[in-house]
Amino acid sequence: MAPADRRALILQAAAAMFRDHGYAGASVDAIAAASGISGPGIYRYFAGKAELLLALLEAAVAETVAAMNAVPDRPAQTSDDLADILAERALSEGAIIALLHGTAGAMEPEERLRLDQLRRDAVGRLTETLHALRPDLAASEAEARIVAALALVGHIERFLATGVPAQSFQRILRSILRA
Repeated sequence: MAPADRRALILQAAAAMFRDHGYAGASVDAIAAASGISGPGIYRYFAGKAELLLALLEAAVAETVAAMNAVPDRPAQTSDDLADILAERALSEGAIIALLHGTAGAMEPEERLRLDQLRRDAVGRLTETLHALRPDLAASEAEARIVAALALVGHIERFLATGVPAQSFQRILRSILRA
């Protein structure tokens, strides 16, 4: 198997393991076994469990940015389009995103720095997009709305567990970005 394919398989197994068992309940050995390689073999691709989580988060941010640039064959044109993209990504990656809130404290300092940079990049990209869609907002106001929307995204698992339909989640995101 090509290294890129093996890496993708490992990330897929890690995503499933994190989703099903949480960060603390997932082990590198179990992720390796689920991807069909030996425990030590996984270290050829990733330095450890935190790097797996960070790689998944980086992929989620990249996919969100790509989706913002191609809402079926057109870029996001309104704040509602942006909210819909965030809702769709949250619904598909919510378990991974929710892990951020509980795992940052367990990460090594250099991993936390990478996580903080990832967060800043995501907020910056989303803020630029919202500001372009809503030029009536000051950049700081656009950033405040993005931070609020991402806070909601970070709690999607809890939100949906209460039985509230996904459409309500989407409406709330729209309201945040429209405000």
